[in-house]
Amino acid sequence: MNLVRIIIATIILSVILAIPFSVNASALLSDLQVEGIGSVNISKKSYNLSLTTPYDTANIIATPADSSVTVEGAGQVPIQEGANTITVTATNGTQSETYTINLNVSRSTQGEVKYDKNGNVINNPETGSFINYALFGLIGAISLLLIINLLRKKKFYNI
Repeated sequence: MNLVRIIIATIILSVILAIPFSVNASALLSDLQVEGIGSVNISKKSYNLSLTTPYDTANIIATPADSSVTVEGAGQVPIQEGANTITVTATNGTQSETYTINLNVSRSTQGEVKYDKNGNVINNPETGSFINYALFGLIGAISLLLIINLLRKKKFYNI
């Protein structure tokens, strides 16, 4: 009789503990980002952001919390210089959440930052990052040649 009570109590406790995790009223998105700015606090529903870009689109990345959630308004969104309003809606069939991004866009000046066709920043040789990569590559190549040469001659010195 005690075993039956323990089993029933365990089942009831399991159901009670599982309820807060299965009813997740405000987690349709696990992440919301504006490329070039980063993630925003998804507990808020409205954002005032600024972006400097040479492009006419902004990449809005909305990550659904699970496979039942559909997202509208994300992806490459047309923008213009000045004030832009972008609306992202996440729906799971029973509930819907709308996120409003008020994006103030300014155009970057030429030579300030270089972007590829997707809006990603390219390493700019003028900033010196190219020199760092070239220097590390050269040091690595010389080290490799020295090791190969030592192995071919089979001369190892005790230090």
